[in-house]
Amino acid sequence: MDCLFLINPVSGSKSGQRISSLLGNDSSAQGVRKYLVFTDPGRLESQVLSLAPGRDLVVIAGGDGTVSRVVNGLSRLDSPPPFAILPIGTGNDLARTTGWWRIWHNEGLEGFWAAVSAGEVKPIDLWTCDNGPAFIAYAGFGLDARILESVERVRQKGIGRLLGVYGTKFLYAACGARHLLFPTPGCKTRNIELSIPYARNNQHNGNMTGHILLLININHYAGGGRINPTGRWDDGKLEAFILPRTIAYLSLLLKGRLGILSPPDADMQQERMEIFTRQAVPVHFDGEFAGYIPLHRRLGVNQERSLPILVPPGNLWVKEKTTPGLAKETPIKKARSSPVPDPAISSQDTGCR
Repeated sequence: MDCLFLINPVSGSKSGQRISSLLGNDSSAQGVRKYLVFTDPGRLESQVLSLAPGRDLVVIAGGDGTVSRVVNGLSRLDSPPPFAILPIGTGNDLARTTGWWRIWHNEGLEGFWAAVSAGEVKPIDLWTCDNGPAFIAYAGFGLDARILESVERVRQKGIGRLLGVYGTKFLYAACGARHLLFPTPGCKTRNIELSIPYARNNQHNGNMTGHILLLININHYAGGGRINPTGRWDDGKLEAFILPRTIAYLSLLLKGRLGILSPPDADMQQERMEIFTRQAVPVHFDGEFAGYIPLHRRLGVNQERSLPILVPPGNLWVKEKTTPGLAKETPIKKARSSPVPDPAISSQDTGCR
C-alpha cells in the first residue's frame, strides 16, 4: 500500500517534525510504502496535485487549516485517493468528528496503523461559497471570523512562532475575549441575511437575519466544542446557525463545552443556501481567515462534490484487538453504502523517503 504523508512541520509547536522522525523510524507497518513530505504553504496545491494521484491513502498531519488546504487540492483530482488525519493542530475539529483525534491521542502510532487497517472509506461533503475556497468542516461570517483575523495578525508579527499548543489556545481565547467585551463599532448590527432559494420563482423562504452566521458540516466547533448533534457530514445537507446577538454566540459555545448541557442544534438544514450581506462582513473557511465579503453581495452556498475519507472503527481498542504491525496486505475497506470508488490496493515493501 502506498501511503503519502503530508506533514505540516510547524503545526502543534513543531510536532510535525517529531512525527516525521517517528514515522521514518517506524517499522511496525509491514507492507506499507511511506512517503513523507513536509508541506510548503507557497506550493501546497502543486504538492498535492503532483504527489497524491495513484496513492492508496493520503495522511494529513496538521490542524484543520492544513487539512482544508490539502482537501482543496484533492478536490481538483478526478479520482482522489482517500485521506486520513494525524491531528497535531490547535482545534482538530474535523479529526474529532471523524474519530482520528480519539485514535491518535488514546492509542498513538500503533492505534493509527490499526485504524488504517480496520477503517472504512466513506464519503464526506465538500462545500463552496461562490468562487471562494471550498470548505469541509465549517464556514463562519461575522464575529468568529473577526476573532480569527486578530489571531492571524498576531501570527504575522512572528509572535505565533514562539507559542506552543497551549499558548496558541490562549491567543485564541484572548482575541475572543477582546471582541466579545469590546466589539468593533457597528459589528452588532444584523448585517447578514440567510435564505433558502426556490429555483422556480426566485422567491426566498425562511429568511433569517443576524450578525453571526455559522455553516456547519461536522459535529465539533471552536476546538472541540460539541455542536450540531443531528447533522451528518455525508448527507448532502449543510446546517446553519444564524445568531442575532453576541450572547447567543456565547450560549452556543457554552452548551458545546459543558457536558451537562445538550449541544446546540442548527436553525436550518438545506442542500442550498443564499447569503446576503448588508455591510462588509469578515469570513473564514475551516478556521482560516479569508478576508471580507463586500456589502450588498449575494452568495450561493452549494455542495461541490464528495471526497473519500478513511474513517476509523468506533470500537477500536489496540491493546486487545490488534497485534503489533500490519498484515502484508492492508486493505482499505469501503462502506457498502458509499458512492466513493475503492482506491487501488497494492502490497509493497516498506519504504521511506
